[in-house]
Amino acid sequence: FTCAKPGCKFQSTWYLNTKDATSTSNLCDHVKACWGPEILAAAEEAKTQMNARPMVEAFGRSSTITKIFKRIGKGKISYSARQHTLVETRYRLYQIVSDRAFLQLMKTGRPEYKLPSPSMVSRDVRHVFTKCRARIARMLRNFDGDLSFTMDAWTLPNHKALIAFAVHLHHEGTPPSFILDVVEVAELHTGEALAKVFEETLREFGIEDKVSSSKSNVSGYERLTYL
Repeated sequence: FTCAKPGCKFQSTWYLNTKDATSTSNLCDHVKACWGPEILAAAEEAKTQMNARPMVEAFGRSSTITKIFKRIGKGKISYSARQHTLVETRYRLYQIVSDRAFLQLMKTGRPEYKLPSPSMVSRDVRHVFTKCRARIARMLRNFDGDLSFTMDAWTLPNHKALIAFAVHLHHEGTPPSFILDVVEVAELHTGEALAKVFEETLREFGIEDKVSSSKSNVSGYERLTYL
């Protein structure tokens, strides 16, 4: 027997003149080590070699067990929607929906399908962002307790300096942490400048009176804490 997995050189000999001629323990041990216990269990469910072999060979090419073994039995046949071809060519936000490869992928089998324009996607994303921002602000204002904050600053390749603020709290038994805002600070990152930007961000969310603590590795942070 030769292993069907690409790159594996395992071979096993079947001796018909021994008492364990029907034993497959060596093969099962190799499958478990080489392919994984999930593929072994799925192959055993296939019952026959005729059903299992083409699925195992396909698994060796895709490495997706759910894609290969979902057709076992008389249930509904399903197909994988995994994208294998790169469709983004512009690498610019909102412009991807007008890429030729993306349009071809979306319209395959349904040429009448209409896709939104980049401007429509931009408008919808901004609308969703505004709604989510208002919801987060309302949740933080209604939070019963103080909030902890962290911040970090960095400079982009185009020399724009940004500061990100993150909020940390204890909500419904879990400690969620998420980005509160990212602000461009086109001036020297002194303690006064950081304090001003931080205060403006808190006021926008209406949580300036709920600060418990704040941490940062930004230079000048000690001055901000003092202020």
